Amino acid sequence: MPEIIYEDENFLAVNKPANLLVHGQSGISKSEFLISKQPTLVDFLLKKYPEIKNVGDSSTLRQCSGQAHSTGSGQAHSTGSGQTNSRQDHWTNAKQTNFRPGIVHRLDKDTSGVLIIARNQKAFDYLKDLFQNHQIQKTYLALVYGKMPKRGLFAQPIGLKSGSTKRAVFGKKLKMMKPAITEYKTLRYFQKNNEFFSLVRLSPKTGRTHQLRVHLAASGHPIVGDQLYGRKNNPWNLKRQFLHAESIEFTLPPKNFQGEAAGRRLKLEVELPNDLKKIIDDLKK
Repeated sequence: MPEIIYEDENFLAVNKPANLLVHGQSGISKSEFLISKQPTLVDFLLKKYPEIKNVGDSSTLRQCSGQAHSTGSGQAHSTGSGQTNSRQDHWTNAKQTNFRPGIVHRLDKDTSGVLIIARNQKAFDYLKDLFQNHQIQKTYLALVYGKMPKRGLFAQPIGLKSGSTKRAVFGKKLKMMKPAITEYKTLRYFQKNNEFFSLVRLSPKTGRTHQLRVHLAASGHPIVGDQLYGRKNNPWNLKRQFLHAESIEFTLPPKNFQGEAAGRRLKLEVELPNDLKKIIDDLKK
C-alpha cells in the first residue's frame, strides 16, 4: 500500500508503489478492473481521509452529486456481491464523471513514486493552477536500452493511435495531437551481456499520458520493462517499466490562501523501490 510521506492541512504526498491503480479507468479495461480485487489509491485515500470525497473539479462534483446512488444512502448497492458492485460503482463514477477525489495528477499503474493529493477544494484549485502554468517541477528516473546522449530535450507532439490506447509521436492515423516536452540528463551508463543501458533523469514540462514512455521509445531508447512501448522481455524479468517518480517541487500557498506572500518551497523525494534498486546493483557488478 502507499506510504504517506508528507501531510499538512492542505496537501498529502504519497509514495505510490508499482502495480497500484490511482483510480478506476486509469489505463485498464472495465473487465480487468472488475475482476481485480486490489484496491486503488483512491480507495485507500477515501478510507483514511474521507473529507477528500468532495474535492475536485466543480463540474465533476456536480455530476457525482447528481449520479450518486439513487437510493440516497450513499452506500454501494448490495445484492450479495458487494465487492463487485462497489467496484462497478467506482468504475461508473470514474467513467462518467472523472471521479478522482483530490487527484490533480496521476501515475501509471506500474510507475512508482511521489504523488500529491489535495485535501480541500482551495488546495485542489491551487495545485491545478500550478500545473496548468507549469510551476510544479517533477523528476523521474528511468533505465533505458542503449546509450543516451548526455543531455537533451524531446519536443515531439504526442497523439493517440486510432483504435488503440497507445500513444505515438508520428504516424498516419494519429489523433488528438498535443504538444509534449521532456528534458533529460543521463546519469550513468551500464553494460550487461554486451548490451548498453542508460540511467536517465527526466523532467517533463508537459503532462501528456505516457509522455515519458512514448518520447523514450520514439528516440530508440525504450524503458526497460515497458511491455507496451518497448521489449517484451528483459534480463531481470522485470514485470513493469523501470520508471520512478523521484521528486516533486512546488511553492506552498500563503497561509489560509490569503495575501500575496507565497509560502515556503517544498521539495519531496523518494528513493528507488527495492525491485529497481536490485537491478542497478546488478548492473554495478
